[in-house]
Amino acid sequence: MTTENKVQEKIYTIDGVDYKDSELSTRIKNSMVARQEVLTAKIRHEIELEKIDVLVSHYNKVIKEEIEKKEK
Repeated sequence: MTTENKVQEKIYTIDGVDYKDSELSTRIKNSMVARQEVLTAKIRHEIELEKIDVLVSHYNKVIKEEIEKKEK
């Protein structure tokens, strides 16, 4: 008894239209990968900016507290 493993071809949906992997050029597939990498980088940068905002807020608070201590 043998079992066959059927490998399904990857399907991409672009503007609501489904395309088989074999129907797309290498340039299209590479462009989609590059776009995804750019979007991932964008998300990482947004997260870093949020971290920066938190740290700036923290240091502003520290500065304010230290100034208040000095003025007493």
